[in-house]
Amino acid sequence: SDHKNYKAHIRKSFNNSSHAFFEAARAYWCFTILRDPVSRLMSAYGNRVQHHNDIQNYVERSYESRTKFRLRYPFLNLHPSANEFYENLAFYQSICYSIWHHTVSVSQFLGSDLT
Repeated sequence: SDHKNYKAHIRKSFNNSSHAFFEAARAYWCFTILRDPVSRLMSAYGNRVQHHNDIQNYVERSYESRTKFRLRYPFLNLHPSANEFYENLAFYQSICYSIWHHTVSVSQFLGSDLT
């Protein structure tokens, strides 16, 4: 298919060098579509916290027990309400990458120069 040929061309042209790819991409016009930040936060809570249980899953993978988590973060809830989540967002971001990824400022991905 054309998609496979395109991917093969990219690999051949840039020898798996992401730096070369990004240097070549500078010649193209780029754009980003930004979501409303409040809507993005609400979506992160509904999807990552309520639906996927990312916080609980992270604790089960990363800590030997919930007790160890409770001793380190006694004020954090594994199943926070929306208010608890937003009030403690910085803590949840610091312990769970997927929460950070879905709630951090888009400037972390785009940089501060938007010209």
